Amino acid sequence: MKRFIISEITGKVVRINLGHKLLCSLFTVVMINSLFIYVLPNSGSAASYSTPDTGLTLNMDNLVALSGGTVTGSSPNYEVHDNVTVSEEDTLTISAGETIKFDGNCGLYVDGTLIAVGTEEERISFTSSQSSPAGGDWRGIVFRDKSVDEECIVKFCRIEYANNGIHIAYSSPTISNNIITNNGDDRIHDNGIFCQNGEPLIEKNEITYNIGDGIHCYGAAATIVENIVNNNTIEGIYFDSLSDGVADKNILSDNGHCGIRAYHSSSTITDNYIISNNRGIDCYRPSTPILTNNTMIKNGVGIHLGNDTSPIITQNVISECGNGVEGYWHTNGTFINCTISASNSFDFMIKDNSHLIAINTTFDKTKMYYNDELSTLTIKWYLDIEVVDDTSISSANVKVYDAQNNEIYDGLTDSNGFVKDILCTEGIKNSTATTYFTPHKIYVIKDGYEPVSGHEVTVDESKEVNIQLIESSPNNGNHNGISDNNNLILIIGIITIIIAVFVGIFIGRRAKMGKVEEKKSGKKVKGKRQAKKKRR
Repeated sequence: MKRFIISEITGKVVRINLGHKLLCSLFTVVMINSLFIYVLPNSGSAASYSTPDTGLTLNMDNLVALSGGTVTGSSPNYEVHDNVTVSEEDTLTISAGETIKFDGNCGLYVDGTLIAVGTEEERISFTSSQSSPAGGDWRGIVFRDKSVDEECIVKFCRIEYANNGIHIAYSSPTISNNIITNNGDDRIHDNGIFCQNGEPLIEKNEITYNIGDGIHCYGAAATIVENIVNNNTIEGIYFDSLSDGVADKNILSDNGHCGIRAYHSSSTITDNYIISNNRGIDCYRPSTPILTNNTMIKNGVGIHLGNDTSPIITQNVISECGNGVEGYWHTNGTFINCTISASNSFDFMIKDNSHLIAINTTFDKTKMYYNDELSTLTIKWYLDIEVVDDTSISSANVKVYDAQNNEIYDGLTDSNGFVKDILCTEGIKNSTATTYFTPHKIYVIKDGYEPVSGHEVTVDESKEVNIQLIESSPNNGNHNGISDNNNLILIIGIITIIIAVFVGIFIGRRAKMGKVEEKKSGKKVKGKRQAKKKRR
């Protein structure tokens, strides 16, 4: 852009020293914010345009005036004929109800700040200028790494017929309450929103009928909340390659492949309603996502796990799917407090050396499939134990052993007489057999009470067991867990021994005395005989 010397400003009249012999009719004078004056050559040909990068706040009319034919039209209808870039220091503000149509392979690039905020009644429209528009007609809105994250916002807009409707590259704008539809090219499968790194907020949008994914995150930690994502050709939401984002409270339906897919991702996926997709949630390659409180209904597969993934899956409901859960290729996964029901084929299909754990998870145990002996499902349940007499008994020692004689718990009851959430294994099942670990045996010891030895409980669901202790006889003086009966037997034994000793002593003395008397008696007889002989 060429700058000229302003020789005089009087009111609204601007006199310019051109410095050479050119006719003023070939130029347009533009004043922005009453602070900056630009003299632009009039041109009938379009070219890429970048805003001045001088801290300006521009609107669409300003772009028409400044761009030299790259942007044409007047409020509320504008047309963009080549790429427009909002420079790093500048801000472009687009008003409610305005329509911006893009010719050919061009787009809106944001290195500074874009504020495009419409209303629900008067949305801003970003669309194709073609008479028969189709996905891929233009390049979309592109936020680049220099854009001002906390100030960029696209809200209550309609974005359609682009490659990626919105492309977020190393930036973190707010994308809210928009309709993003019919984007993507059949040849390259772009997306409604494509996030490449950055931490954007994507909330309350309708993202529908895009060729490709509704939202595709590549290395981005996007927060994706309360969106309606349906009828997209491939994935609804795709967390791809270290995209550790959040998908919360979204509704995902009728997407061609998955409602939500996590690939090399540790994303958090919570409270989503996922219906009628090919797969509800797909976790693939080494991923460790957290799946909590999602509802999956009428999908081809509720949850698919593959290739060394290890998710934690808590309080999910999977119903009326072709298969409830599929585990393939050395995968692991832990299902906690889940419900799997009314699957058309199998509640659990486990293949290729995969190992799943179901904790307090209800499902039909007749609807299980394995293709090898290496693949296993370990079924576990919670056991709560209450120890009472007439009231709760605290600090009672509780031990639990499984049927394989493994000690699985050793601890004391709490102030309410409980030990809770003892994790007990019902069995480990593979393609040929089930190894059972129930019934379990419970042992309880408490000073002053008769011990409980080997109370049996069958663990085939989570349950609570009540153990009744009986108080021992009073005054037992027992502080070592020995019963009153044992003390009594000990005392009786000691008394018996004492009596036996005394009886022995008494009998011994009597025997000795008898011998003395017998000896004395013998002497008397002998004396009498000798006296008798003398008389004779």
